[in-house]
Amino acid sequence: MLLSSSFASLPSFFKPQQLPRTSLPSTNVSHRKSANYEPSIWNYDTLLLLSLKHEYADVQYVNRSVKLQEEVRRMINDENIEILELIENVKRLGLGYHFEKEIREAFDRFLSLEKYG
Repeated sequence: MLLSSSFASLPSFFKPQQLPRTSLPSTNVSHRKSANYEPSIWNYDTLLLLSLKHEYADVQYVNRSVKLQEEVRRMINDENIEILELIENVKRLGLGYHFEKEIREAFDRFLSLEKYG
């Protein structure tokens, strides 16, 4: 009653309206029958072991990766090459997170050369 009196001063399109009642759907739900499949031969441990072993986890690939990262770091720190183009290429390849510190230092060097150079 208090609620209806508070809406009395509002225009009719602001007044709450009761929605028409609809009938609820029947509760006759048909259950799906099981197909009685055999249990899988793959268990979690097997899948985990298979996912951890891959051909690029070998020592030779890890060593090669470290050597290439050091070479890119050296190239970023080298002032004789087109540093902005190299940084753009490294970032486009999605490898910028490996060289964040070096890229920041290279930008600082580049900006100081532009400012004072």
